[in-house]
Amino acid sequence: MLWSTVLIAVIAFATLVAVSLGSLAVTRQRAAAVADIAAVAGAQSSGDRCASAAVVVSGNDLRLAACRVEGDDVVVRVAAPAPAIVGRLLALVGGGAGDQVQVSARAGLPAG
Repeated sequence: MLWSTVLIAVIAFATLVAVSLGSLAVTRQRAAAVADIAAVAGAQSSGDRCASAAVVVSGNDLRLAACRVEGDDVVVRVAAPAPAIVGRLLALVGGGAGDQVQVSARAGLPAG
């Protein structure tokens, strides 16, 4: 009887970990796609490049953590809130705060 209770607890914890990792991967991929688009929008802008990137990021309900122009390139860092289940898992195992997922992207005009 005791071993079945332990087995259920282990399976439940493994499921929580798998769901957390899947949610985190989806959030990171979404943030990376938005960062790529924002960097391209900034690189193609004829005005304030970082403002153009910020419009793209905010339009996707994310936060522009950093933006800089390096020559013809625009480098952006986008922050997305981590899924709530990740925070619960970190609290369960005594981990630190994992409240954001950040990704960077760079884009520039083609040479020539």
